[in-house]
Amino acid sequence: SLTFCCGLLLPTPPLTSVRLPECECCNCHCELMPETEERNSERIEEEGREGDGAAAADGGGGDAPTHLPFAPSPEFSGISTTIDPSYVISLILQLLPHNARTDDCSKSILNDTASVEESEASTRETCIENVPVSTLRNEMISKIEQLGKTSESDGISEQSELLVVQDVWEDCGCILWDLSANKDHAKFMVDNFLLDVLLMNLTVSKSARVTEICLGIIGNLSCHDVISNAIISTAGLTETIIDQLSLNDTACLCEMCRLLTVSLQGEGFVPWVEALCPEYILQRILWIAENTLNSQLLEKVTELLLVILSSENIANILLPSLIKLGLSDLLVDLLSCEMGKQTDVYKLERLGVLDNILQLIEVLSTTDYCSQQFCSNVQLVQLLSGIVKLPDKDEVGNSCETSAVIIANILTDKSHLASELSQDIPFLRGLLDIFPFVTDGQLARNAVWNILARLLLQIPENSISTSSLQQYVSVLLEKAYLIEDDLEGHAPHDRGEDFKTDTVSGEKMKAATISIRRIASILNQWIIKQPAVEEDKLRVDVIDDRKVQLLLDYCCKYDSRLKIIG
Repeated sequence: SLTFCCGLLLPTPPLTSVRLPECECCNCHCELMPETEERNSERIEEEGREGDGAAAADGGGGDAPTHLPFAPSPEFSGISTTIDPSYVISLILQLLPHNARTDDCSKSILNDTASVEESEASTRETCIENVPVSTLRNEMISKIEQLGKTSESDGISEQSELLVVQDVWEDCGCILWDLSANKDHAKFMVDNFLLDVLLMNLTVSKSARVTEICLGIIGNLSCHDVISNAIISTAGLTETIIDQLSLNDTACLCEMCRLLTVSLQGEGFVPWVEALCPEYILQRILWIAENTLNSQLLEKVTELLLVILSSENIANILLPSLIKLGLSDLLVDLLSCEMGKQTDVYKLERLGVLDNILQLIEVLSTTDYCSQQFCSNVQLVQLLSGIVKLPDKDEVGNSCETSAVIIANILTDKSHLASELSQDIPFLRGLLDIFPFVTDGQLARNAVWNILARLLLQIPENSISTSSLQQYVSVLLEKAYLIEDDLEGHAPHDRGEDFKTDTVSGEKMKAATISIRRIASILNQWIIKQPAVEEDKLRVDVIDDRKVQLLLDYCCKYDSRLKIIG
């Protein structure tokens, strides 16, 4: 519940909480004790008399509402926020650790908050004149001292008081967590020493929930560029945050990974990179990715790794150590695990994890560190081809795109693998099914055409069996509309990347050009062999001759246009 006191909206702890000293402006104990009916009636009568006096002084004007908090102090007028600044400060005070004392740490905070005390004094002076300065911060420290003394005695009261304080702390922490998503609110919190309070909690608290909320708030603060420097400049905060990686609580680790992901993407990423440099820190991150059973945490930690690898400046520093610690093998193992769960009823919830793992492998496949290692990894090629062959392209379209890019990178270094893939008819069918999903992605589209050209070049249409030739023709006719739609949806010069053919001249040709000519050659060979096929009475699949001719005509016309264009 919430209580208005001295113009401030404050969380109201249960009655089992320790009593605070009387409020100096109204002696109401309102922060801890709800008003009784007798006290409520006395307050209403007193406000009524004050209202009558004010009305008389104003010449009989209307009464001012008495149920609203006082206006913020003029010193807060420059703050662009819809929340009472004093209320935000009161929430920060509630986050001071339960077992805190007025030691050097807390005293330093108090000494730095003179401006806050003056602002709160100004607010209270609007309520009553000639009252000594007494802020919520002093009241909170008084409460902390009383709780500290009580903790020296044993009994049930100590435990109940601790539970009450924890409940109040969590409520206030969650409110600040929500408010910190707003830049103006976040800046005001940081200006009023929220980071120092959070650092105290991370240092002394043994509660996983407290740690999670602290990391969540700092994660939100890190999203604002104007605040990220304050986080870095707070002495000891970066190191304390990194230390939280040693926790085994899933929720804390999720917030930890999110915080690091956001911080590494900001302008002040250098201190965070330096904090991650020790190998035992990187080893811990890889250990979390390898051992967690929580899909959300796995998604968060793979996002963190993806940010590290995607930034050239960060990768140059951290990637060698990650490779040394076995990142490439770990990613293949994770991919194998995720592919084994694609038949699970919760597979849609794990698509984010699958996409992240594939993007990590894609980035590594372009580096000198891992390209050769991936090319020689038979298991990886099998897993990637398995993704391409997945039937539900609407669900796994992004994963198929990334898989195609990785396969194209591998085939660039290991062209002999194309011969094996060309014999996999389901793979050819799955590859053609990717075309609608790569229309707007130039890299993935080039990869699909590149793979298709390499596969078709490996088909010896003159020497393969009639049944095998029939399978290729059947797939090409089935997916002909996808090929035509892609070609017609792009300019003629946009036909993929150049690569050398296997001809004696070593001519460089566009991947799409090679594919179209190879399709025409396969169809021509089918037409030549068709009389022999018709004599085979055991043939089950019937090839529509009209469709064969239509696709052949399209390929010939498209090739003619390319020759005219040059």
